[in-house]
This record gives sequence, structure tokens and C-alpha cells, in this order.
Amino acid sequence: MTELFTAAKKLLAEHPKRLDDPKMWLFVTVNTARALIDNTDRSGMAALDDAKNCHTAAELQRWYDSIQGRYGREGFSFRSSPVYFYLSSLVAFFDDMPLGDDEHDMIAQAAAFDEYLLYSINV
Repeated sequence: MTELFTAAKKLLAEHPKRLDDPKMWLFVTVNTARALIDNTDRSGMAALDDAKNCHTAAELQRWYDSIQGRYGREGFSFRSSPVYFYLSSLVAFFDDMPLGDDEHDMIAQAAAFDEYLLYSINV
């Protein structure tokens, strides 16, 4: 995960408008959601387990939206955090695809990783 985190920071420093790599998109999605929960209410980390039940990218995007609704409003806003806005836009603009075992493994690994892009990149 550390290598993926480093690769994500390098890629995001280039400010892409979309992510094409599903692995990178999954990492950004789950990592940003984890940062929101960690910043607001660490006791809510169990909500990350729900991401493993998503069968498509569209379902994972809806899961992310629910995390934003529960945890994003208290600690972050799109106006006060351009990084949060940027990462959320990358989550939102990704084509639907099925999520199989490999993607669920990636979700589980990203959910356990405790360094956050939200605090590590500039936009």
C-alpha cells in the first residue's frame, strides 16, 4: 500500500481530471472516505466494511456519497478544502465497472491504510 500511496501522490501532483486505473481509483475513493471518518469520528471506521459489499463502481460511488453525508460535512467542505473537492471529483467521475475479488481485496487493503492523500497533496 505504501507504494500505491506514493504513486497516487505523484500522479495527483499532475492534477489529472479523471483516473483511468481502477486500482488507483479504488485507493483514492477508500482512502478519502477513511480520512473523512478518521477526522470526524474514529468510532465510525466500521463503515469502511460496507465498501466491501459493493458490486460495482457505481455502488461504491453511492457508498462514498453516504460517507460524505455522514462525515464530510463536519470536518470538511468543498469551499474550505480544495483537496477534498478535488479528490471527491475524482471519485465521482469514474466509469461504472463490476467489482470482483481483486477489487474487494484492494478495498480491504486501502481501508486498513492509515496515511491520507487528503493531507498529503496540494491542488
